[in-house]
Amino acid sequence: MRLVVGRLPMKRLLWGMLILACGYVAALLLLGSSGGRGFFSPDTLEYRSQSEILCRGTELPLFRGPSKYHEHELVKFLVDKGYWQAREVNSAQWIFLFQWNHMWRDGESSFHRQFFWKKAHWIEWTDKNPEEASRFWPRILEMLRGDNEEKAVEMLYEKQYGAAFR
Repeated sequence: MRLVVGRLPMKRLLWGMLILACGYVAALLLLGSSGGRGFFSPDTLEYRSQSEILCRGTELPLFRGPSKYHEHELVKFLVDKGYWQAREVNSAQWIFLFQWNHMWRDGESSFHRQFFWKKAHWIEWTDKNPEEASRFWPRILEMLRGDNEEKAVEMLYEKQYGAAFR
């Protein structure tokens, strides 16, 4: 007895699905450009990244992997020192940090560059200036939670470079 789906024999259907799957994988490898993107939540204080493959020459995703959560050293430091605290919300806000891909070299936000890239500077500054840090870091978090990332970045630059930044 022959198993038939519709009018096609099952064996033909399986071969067709296999060919389509191989074609999709080939398209990913030949037409796709791999990269990734990252986000930070000022509500939950979580940092997540996601791998992706984009259609060459476009920003059209062919594939996006699941989000991976990471512990960031500076965020953990600020939480451990008591300057920052996660809060429960129904829907967490996510700040775009970066999108890199082999098609281009750039794609980081100013906040990502100033905060995440310069973690050693900020840890050292915070340890040397605990009184000032106790006012500064809650204000930065307040700005980020208030959807004012640009102002938070300005404050980070001004604190690092002083009046010369203006």
